[in-house]
Amino acid sequence: MTQAMLASAANSSPFGQPSSTGASQRDLRFDLLRGYAVFVMVVNHIGGEHSWLYPITGGNQFYISAAEAFVFISGLVMGIVYARIAVRQGLRAVLLKSLHRARTLYLQTIGLTLLFAAASTVFHMPWGIEMPPQNLGEWLWGVVTLRQAYYLTDVLLLYTFLVVAAGPLLVLMARGFSPLVLLLSWGVWAVWQKNPGGLELPWPVASNTVFPATAWQVLFITGLVLGFHRVGLSRLLGRIPRWVILVGCGLGVAWFIRLYRTDLAFFDASPFRDLVIAQLYVKPNVGFGRLLVFAFIFSFAFALVSVGWRLVLRGLGWLLLPLGQHSLLAYGLHLFVVIMAVRLHEVVDGWTGDPSVQNAVLQSVGILTLWALVMARLHLPAYAQRWASRAGDTLRRLPPLAPRLGWPTPATLPLVAAFFAMPLGLPTQRVRTLAAPLGVIMVTLVVAAGITGSDRLRPMTPTPSHIAGSSVMEASFDDAFLDDFDAPGATDALQDMTVDTPGAQDSPTADEQTPSRLHKRRVGGPRSC
Repeated sequence: MTQAMLASAANSSPFGQPSSTGASQRDLRFDLLRGYAVFVMVVNHIGGEHSWLYPITGGNQFYISAAEAFVFISGLVMGIVYARIAVRQGLRAVLLKSLHRARTLYLQTIGLTLLFAAASTVFHMPWGIEMPPQNLGEWLWGVVTLRQAYYLTDVLLLYTFLVVAAGPLLVLMARGFSPLVLLLSWGVWAVWQKNPGGLELPWPVASNTVFPATAWQVLFITGLVLGFHRVGLSRLLGRIPRWVILVGCGLGVAWFIRLYRTDLAFFDASPFRDLVIAQLYVKPNVGFGRLLVFAFIFSFAFALVSVGWRLVLRGLGWLLLPLGQHSLLAYGLHLFVVIMAVRLHEVVDGWTGDPSVQNAVLQSVGILTLWALVMARLHLPAYAQRWASRAGDTLRRLPPLAPRLGWPTPATLPLVAAFFAMPLGLPTQRVRTLAAPLGVIMVTLVVAAGITGSDRLRPMTPTPSHIAGSSVMEASFDDAFLDDFDAPGATDALQDMTVDTPGAQDSPTADEQTPSRLHKRRVGGPRSC
């Protein structure tokens, strides 16, 4: 379980470890896949019903979404990271770090829910809350006690619950009880499949119709166990040629795509057709069919990235790696990019032309905007610190001119320089990291207001076109807008983690119970992620 052992085991895996830099021995393939999940999220939920980009993202109609990838990779990488912490610092450190992470996520959940709800209400988003003042206090108390979910931020509730449970589970796995952990996880999942809604863990949450922890925990905990035992699994899977996994999983993915394009024609004569539909299309339940499709697609994507690593990195690394390494930050910022995109969508709707092209352009603008915000968060603080330092040096050279120009005395010049450096010299790292993203959020909201103009800041009628064009997927949110736990420059302990994660979806409608394409597209409501 040392660094050398981990690197050796990774290099002996069926895919190798094409990019692992620094003391953290990070695997950039996970970052690339998370970045692609962010790409899917933005494309599928900013545009409208048709887009040129949907063939490579699924268009929110396929059997799985990016949410499964976020949740699974979050558990997988947390297992890898905390296995190292257990070896180096002991089980007490594992438990304390996981609880510290859960506390941070709790604060994030409350803060982002309140901020996004306020922005959605001010800008009259279709999902904005409208309630009398006497119910506002009750709603706020529900948010604080994690008993009230909100549109698009309900995934943070799930993430918080999962990280709280991860600490004790990691201790059990370190003591050799991994089979018991898997048995408990899949047992709870089976109880939900037998009676959806009958067992809500850890307690019932209002408006949480998409991410019940009882069902979704199976992805996270399975990934947690696999990541914790990655060394042994790498040695075992290292015996399988990489082309066998690539071809085998590729054939499985091709079959599922054909099954989708033919509207489940393979099951036309089967008495289990309705059961198959429920297993594949009812997202909140995370049925066995969705898990099977996800297993094939994730394995194929991981093998494909491994085989063609250099080509993929050169072609898409500039876009996907920053989004994947900071997927939680991207999630938090993308919520406000969506507000801007919804207003911009109003303008685009009035244009003539092919809607597929218009939506593709709008989605591309959203992706590049999100990428630019993430890059600004990563690099602008360093540039601003450098500029503030130069400003201070310049002011210190001006004392001879002070009497002539009426400037402050030399004794006061350090105070002037400190004023310029103040935003970057805040007392704690956490405050400094919050300053940049909150700034770009405010700029994004101002741009949203500027796009529409004051005459457009009116309640929007939640028509199908507006809602379809403004739907957003769940993903994950960063630790106080910090980098992901495995981002460049992270400490060797690799304390933080991501989910993705990370949503927005209504509960299954009557149309989703019928064997037709109606259940694939939620006409008149938020689109499935």
